[in-house]
Amino acid sequence: MNNTWKVSKYLISDFKKSLAIYYGIMLTLTVVFVVMAIRLVNRTTGNVTIGGLGSASLIFLFIAGLNSFKTNFKFMQANNVSRKRFMAGSVVTLTIVSALMAVIDSVITVILSTIIPYEGFFKQIYNSDFFFGDVIWSFASLTLFAFLGFFITMLYYRCNKLMKVVVSISPVVLMILINLINDYKMGIVRIGITKFFTWAFSLNSLNPYIAALNTLIGAALLVALCYLLIYKAPIKD
Repeated sequence: MNNTWKVSKYLISDFKKSLAIYYGIMLTLTVVFVVMAIRLVNRTTGNVTIGGLGSASLIFLFIAGLNSFKTNFKFMQANNVSRKRFMAGSVVTLTIVSALMAVIDSVITVILSTIIPYEGFFKQIYNSDFFFGDVIWSFASLTLFAFLGFFITMLYYRCNKLMKVVVSISPVVLMILINLINDYKMGIVRIGITKFFTWAFSLNSLNPYIAALNTLIGAALLVALCYLLIYKAPIKD
């Protein structure tokens, strides 16, 4: 198993069952969602717009990223697969799964929007119904969340017990510091964060392709950090 594509095929096979279960649950929830939405629309006067199912895929891929390293890494090392080859195979796998889910979710959005007054994240943010625009933007967002989960689990894997505690509490400490600085500087931090996300997701110009490009750049940076973390990573129980 010294070929990147062979590594990817093995890793993708692990996703098949998870994806089948996930979309089986989503199909059931979608049917329930449609029935409840139709009843709500029938009982409500005026325009009612429903949305929110898209967040489930982001959460799914984030958790999938969290669970894609340790067991697979140890298995690959036991089968003499190099760290570089395993990392490349993992990147290919998460990218392919993200692309597949982006297409499926966009198709689900189209189907739901023809049955009920449903709007996905793409429509809500960029006010566009363009299918391929939805696919591209969704692919970028899903890829970012997948690699974010992958990066976090690799970071924890490389840390000792003390550093794991530090990493765990650092977001809380960072938020407290941000709030303190923000209050002291009359909201300058909050304004800066708002401007950054407005630029990153192109909320002023409402250009989803710029947002997708920025998101993919963020995902690429996470991949680069993952390559640094996997370099000489030891085998741990």
